[in-house]
Amino acid sequence: MEKRAMRKKTVLLVDDDLITLESLKLALSPYYEVIRALQPKDGLTLAHNCNPDLIVLDISMPKMSGFDFIESFRRDAEPEFVNTPFILLSSFKSVQYIARAEALGVAHFIEKPIDEEGLLLALEYELNPENR
Repeated sequence: MEKRAMRKKTVLLVDDDLITLESLKLALSPYYEVIRALQPKDGLTLAHNCNPDLIVLDISMPKMSGFDFIESFRRDAEPEFVNTPFILLSSFKSVQYIARAEALGVAHFIEKPIDEEGLLLALEYELNPENR
């Protein structure tokens, strides 16, 4: 019996900091198919065209916050993708940010600087619920 290769799950990274994007891509690409966007509007286009399994994004970006991104994505997403999980990244761990993230149903809130092992664990938890 022939074994079929399992498809790597796709993760979209959206952050306005190129160094963060490159660092996360290096950390995640051995395990996931990684697509990335430096601008939130480009990230929205990719999200709707590529239908990633999970989206990791920064809260503080020019022209569109991570919160606005989530709201826009969910408003315009096809029904089967509305519940795509999100992981938010932020340099600021304020009660207001955490409360808004929870209200939007964000899966995880990770403070910068990013603990790559912690991010990988969060991704594994969200993308492979059978391993919980």
